[in-house]
Amino acid sequence: MWIRLGLISALVLRRVEGTGFGWWPTRREWKLGLVHFLAFLPCGAALGRLTGLLSLEVKAPEGWTALVAVAATFAGMFWVVALSEEFFFRGLLQGWLREWLGSRIGALVVASLAFGLAHLPFRGFPNWRFALVATAAGLFYGRAYMAGGGIRAAMVAHALTNTVWRLFVR
Repeated sequence: MWIRLGLISALVLRRVEGTGFGWWPTRREWKLGLVHFLAFLPCGAALGRLTGLLSLEVKAPEGWTALVAVAATFAGMFWVVALSEEFFFRGLLQGWLREWLGSRIGALVVASLAFGLAHLPFRGFPNWRFALVATAAGLFYGRAYMAGGGIRAAMVAHALTNTVWRLFVR
């Protein structure tokens, strides 16, 4: 409910522009999201290993259910988690910070730090290890947002990261 209320407030009532809000990415946004996801993978894996957040054990769904699990997980991550988080942290916060600070890089860094801090409660507060990895991920999602001119490329990178995390890691 809060996600829908926030989206309606920002898009309809406040008429916030520059978010690049949309339900489906263009071909270019899919590509940008994939590129930024692939760029984050080595960084995220290294940080995860260094902090002890990730093990070397890989889990994966098996058989025909694997495809269904990947598709369903990606769809849920894309239209629920990534949509709401990227709309707020990139579309609103990073956009506003760029105006207030007068710096694209400053806005990227501050929004990524806020994104990381928002993930402190994940699996037990305070989870500094997860917040550190989320901050790093936020830098890549923020770059995807900047490159794509809206949140959809960042949503793709974010949903791919979360899908891999949920289905294949630990």
